[in-house]
Amino acid sequence: MVFAGTRPRDVEIRKVDAGDVGPASALLVDNFVEDRGVTVLFQEHDPKYKGRVKEWFQATLRMMLANGQEAYGAFCGDELVGIALTTRAHYKPKLGSMLRWLIQVLISCGWRTVMKTARHDQHRAESFGGAAPLIVEFIAASAHHRRKGIGKALLAKVQERAQQLMIPVWLETTKAENLEIFQRSGYRLLGERGELAVMYYRMMKE
Repeated sequence: MVFAGTRPRDVEIRKVDAGDVGPASALLVDNFVEDRGVTVLFQEHDPKYKGRVKEWFQATLRMMLANGQEAYGAFCGDELVGIALTTRAHYKPKLGSMLRWLIQVLISCGWRTVMKTARHDQHRAESFGGAAPLIVEFIAASAHHRRKGIGKALLAKVQERAQQLMIPVWLETTKAENLEIFQRSGYRLLGERGELAVMYYRMMKE
């Protein structure tokens, strides 16, 4: 899927693979290192915080890809300029990949991050309302390529996949200013939930 009109080159949307984990993780860190939904998973005032976040993203993305979950990248040539990570509601990693994630996150981030990650995943499932949606875990564009339609193109690709699977799309954001952006793309607000001093806005598109 190619979307014209971006600068300096056109953008191609395609699946990412294990070879893209490094640049994908760096892009996600740049976008989410100050997001409350991420910061709350880690120890406060940690001088090594940014490096730990990158380790967490790398471990999480590797585990997702190893278990057949889909991530879509927006590429300008060989440069990754946008990313959308998705999982299925019934996603359960294989034991080996889960242990690798656990070891990497435990060593690099600590037990607090492991436990808070697991607790959040359990809580959010309550908002699915009996559905088994395609979950948008993270969606982001690089700083130099924002406001060029990359996020919209990635959402369109996710929605296309959901339509193939005949399931809705679910996402959450910690930023109230993002609600209008997603609503313009057809998402409706399911509700709000305060968790660990963070407000999550949960949305779905059928």
